[in-house]
Amino acid sequence: MLKAGAKILVPHPSEGFVGATVESAGAEIKCQADDGERLTVDAKKVAESDEKAFEGVADLTSLDVLNEATVVHTLRLRHKQQQVYSAVGDVLISVNP
Repeated sequence: MLKAGAKILVPHPSEGFVGATVESAGAEIKCQADDGERLTVDAKKVAESDEKAFEGVADLTSLDVLNEATVVHTLRLRHKQQQVYSAVGDVLISVNP
C-alpha cells in the first residue's frame, strides 16, 4: 500500500504519465503532480516505478522498473532538460525538440 509522501507515476489526460506525490491512499489515490496540479486517481491505474525514473537517466535499462509510464516520463523529463538522446541498451532514442 502506498503511503503519504511516496513518489508515483500516474496517468494524465494530456501528458501520458506524470510524477506525483501521494497525499492520501485507499481505493483512490489523492496526489499532487510535480507541476502542482491536484489529482485523484484509481489506485489500480498507478504505475509501478522507481526513484531513478524521476532522475532522467540516459540509459533506460538502468531503471529497476521498465514500463510505459517510466519510459514516457523519463523521455519527457530528458526532453525538458534539452537532452534529446536516450538509450535502451544499444537502441538509441531521439526525441525531436
